[in-house]
Amino acid sequence: MQAVLKTRRGVTRHGRRTGFTLVELIVAMLMLTIGLLGLAGVGAVVLKQMRGGTYQTVAASIAQSRFEQFEGDPCSSIVSGTATVRGMTEKWTAAAVGLRAKTIRDTVTFVGTSGTRKVGIHTVVSCTP
Repeated sequence: MQAVLKTRRGVTRHGRRTGFTLVELIVAMLMLTIGLLGLAGVGAVVLKQMRGGTYQTVAASIAQSRFEQFEGDPCSSIVSGTATVRGMTEKWTAAAVGLRAKTIRDTVTFVGTSGTRKVGIHTVVSCTP
């Protein structure tokens, strides 16, 4: 095997050039661009999912607050109703479960990133007769 010696500016003694060709550089830049565009697309999807999760968390918090409001109230004062809280529509129904408890079903409706969504939660609260 002969030793290859560089003489000037990337040309070897045998006349072959070293380095990258223009086609190789274009292909590498194309692959890098596709990868970066894919990463940006994934970032947009993750942001949308996080926003949707925030809406659901707020909706669950609104329902939990309603349940806590009814806890310990007289059973006669716990009735079905609706309200708008933080831009979300809340609707709850109350039904008796014995003399000292009521079951409450709370549905919070909101407009999220993918249209109108509903979060429904139900619980049983104790009340005074």
